[in-house]
Amino acid sequence: MSLIEGDKFVNAEGAMFLQRAAPPEFDCALDASGQIMEIRALPGAILAQVTDQPPQATARSSQKLRDQSTTEGRVRGRTEAHPELSEQLDKMQKFVNSKLYHQLTQTLLEYLVSPPFAAATPAVAAELKDFFEGFIKAFEVRFDKVRWVQILSIVAKPQTPAVALELIAPFEATMAENRDAKFLCQALKGEKLILSADTESAKELLENLGVEIDNAYEVQALIQSHFHKTNALLWKTLGRSQEFYKSSILYLAFTPLEAIPMEERPQIAFDTVIAALVAEEEFNFGELTQQAIIQSLDGSPFAWVRDLLQAFSEGKFDLFDAAIAKNRAQMEASPELKSAEATLRRKMCALSLMELAFRKPKKQRRLSFSEIAQHCRVLRPQTSPAHRLQGHFRCAQLFGLQHALALGPFVACFCGSRQQS
Repeated sequence: MSLIEGDKFVNAEGAMFLQRAAPPEFDCALDASGQIMEIRALPGAILAQVTDQPPQATARSSQKLRDQSTTEGRVRGRTEAHPELSEQLDKMQKFVNSKLYHQLTQTLLEYLVSPPFAAATPAVAAELKDFFEGFIKAFEVRFDKVRWVQILSIVAKPQTPAVALELIAPFEATMAENRDAKFLCQALKGEKLILSADTESAKELLENLGVEIDNAYEVQALIQSHFHKTNALLWKTLGRSQEFYKSSILYLAFTPLEAIPMEERPQIAFDTVIAALVAEEEFNFGELTQQAIIQSLDGSPFAWVRDLLQAFSEGKFDLFDAAIAKNRAQMEASPELKSAEATLRRKMCALSLMELAFRKPKKQRRLSFSEIAQHCRVLRPQTSPAHRLQGHFRCAQLFGLQHALALGPFVACFCGSRQQS
């Protein structure tokens, strides 16, 4: 069957085939099976009349076909490299062809966190960057902006800090058009600044971001989670245990346990416990012991730190001494604990005093110095007992002893009730 009679197509479908099968300078004829039988030269002016399309439309159609072919080629390349992920890759191609960009976003997020990309190696970093530049980047305007930053953060994770900052920079202006995307993008940038040792810039950025988040209305938990995680990284890098602990607790409050990679949980739990132990002003261990992530310490190389955590949460010197004796080697290997042994003992004295006081009935909390010295493992003071116990009374007030009404040379009378039973 001839595709063309005179200067006209037999049908519109045949005209579309001509555009795809032959260059603009040629005409072709088909047999009954659809195979090309003959190709004849055709002037460009006549082609425009035959196709009945302006040159710009023809160019756009050709570009669209080339883009689709490139996309399919990229996906096929991923399938050859990772046959175990072929199902997800097939879905991606299906969603691209169907313009189902929400479903494409979800599938991409699942694909990018697959086991083959878990290790932060140079090979993984290069592969993810190549996939981002060659495939994902084309859909920026199609994706939800918050999800776009999520994808960007996954791709940037195995990169060096310098490369990650280069990846983030082109999208900062676009993300600023959406409040939550802007917050998430700034938190991501702050993280990479910290990792690149530019803590001053990171601190300034995060301080401003913290103010914006505090003043904003209904900020997503996802944004809060990333912000407090980045803040925790900053304080850990600067060696400020108190601030690190507070940021870590807030991070855990906004982050479902299942959202934290399983392999990262023991390290996060360990770092948080160590910060709580060595922070000079942290005495509330109840909130920490209730965190689900603490269970991830069991069976890990960090399981030993639970002995110390139990001793501090119960305020019992016997448990503290047993934990020290049992885990001396591990404590010596931890720089934070090794340099804070005096702090640990001082805090244990205060917590032990609280445990002793609350063990007694409310109206009988009259403690002798001999009793305190024996229970808290401190020397009985000979001079200036008020000065010696000033720190203990301060801690007592923090833990709910509302008043310390009387202080004699060797007797302290505690009145009041515990704020939390």
